[in-house]
Order: sequence, then C-alpha cells, then structure tokens
Amino acid sequence: MAHDLQLPLLQLSQLNRQVTENEPPTLNHLKESGGVEENSDNVWFLHRPNFIVNGVRTTQAVEKAQVIVAKMRNSSLGVVNVEYRPGIGFMDPMPGRYSQFDDFKNEDV
Repeated sequence: MAHDLQLPLLQLSQLNRQVTENEPPTLNHLKESGGVEENSDNVWFLHRPNFIVNGVRTTQAVEKAQVIVAKMRNSSLGVVNVEYRPGIGFMDPMPGRYSQFDDFKNEDV
C-alpha cells in the first residue's frame, strides 16, 4: 500500500507475551503478529530497561531508554540511547553522546 500511494506507512504492533521483565525486545517477539516482521522495511523498538523493577513500575521524571533498530533494509542496525521524560512523552539524546555542528572547526571538515 505504501508503495502504491508513494507515502510512508507507520504500523504499530504490540509485542507478544514472551517478553520478560526488562528484556530488550527482538524480532522474535513479533512472531504471529500478522506478518509485521516479514513485510516491514524497518522495525524499531522503544525499550525502557528500568520501566519495571522487581515487579513495580518506576516513576522517575527522567529515565534511560533505548531506540533499537532491529531491522532496516539497505542500512545498518543498532541501538540509540536516549533520555525519556514520561511526563511529557519526550526523548532526548543522552548528554555528551553527540556534538553540535558548531563544535566542529573548518579544518575538521
């Protein structure tokens, strides 16, 4: 459908119940999800490792989270660590993990 309409298509899917507490999700957790794993060009997971600690949900104002790129056709896979602010639903790069373009000098280019 996305190819026919020439626009991006976003599909959200709930993971199956095999996911255990604080375990990072994988493509295997999408099995039996109507072909999401096979038919998708990209699969990204949002993972909050400290969301549940000892069976209790955390209530931190800022917590560590991960954007896991589990599948991306024609590109590489990886994990991006971010800070997540659940109160406002906002994600930021981890402090000190990236550089502003202003930090580069002309001779660095």
